[in-house]
Amino acid sequence: MSPDGQVIASSSYDGKVKLWSFNDDDDGTLLKTLRGHGDSVMCVTFSLDGKLLVSGSRDNTVSYFVEFGIG
Repeated sequence: MSPDGQVIASSSYDGKVKLWSFNDDDDGTLLKTLRGHGDSVMCVTFSLDGKLLVSGSRDNTVSYFVEFGIG
């Protein structure tokens, strides 16, 4: 979850990270799909300021996404 509590990041077996809205006015709209891995994404985390998202994959790579174009 983003530091401001407005976005949830999910990881998946298809190598994608998805960003979902999370607030009182919305029931979970898909905001953006981030690509960058060739295998299952096993973990995701936001930086403390919410401007960076880092993900780790079974393909032994770490991807980072800066200012990922939401909000």
